[in-house]
Amino acid sequence: MKSHVKAEIRVPKTAELVASEIRNGILVGSLQPGDRLPPETSLMSSFGVSRPSLREALRLLEAEELLDIRRGAQGGAVIRRPSALPALRAAAAWLALGDAETDGLRDGAEVAGGDPNLMGIAERALRMALRQARARAAA
Repeated sequence: MKSHVKAEIRVPKTAELVASEIRNGILVGSLQPGDRLPPETSLMSSFGVSRPSLREALRLLEAEELLDIRRGAQGGAVIRRPSALPALRAAAAWLALGDAETDGLRDGAEVAGGDPNLMGIAERALRMALRQARARAAA
């Protein structure tokens, strides 16, 4: 009798899906640095989401340094030039924790909607950085 293996299935939160759509617009160039996103009510209607879900999505993008959230009458969400800093912070933490495998990184990125080609490049770069860090630590 074959055993059935249960795979954990993670359903993305609504905010993650909305953030992914906006992020993709930035990455493909349809949203440029300096562009303002439409008002909240427009975005809520376009994505069919609640205000809390939209705000969480915008906060996710703000944490990734892809958006500036400005308050006030002239406020709103403004696209900013992406920074490498969040990626470098995450990679440094990943390397500092001593994870020997990048499979989890690739799987997580693909589940999050990452481009497989980009994930391959990132994986190779992180493997090289990990080898270099280990070599320095062994010396």
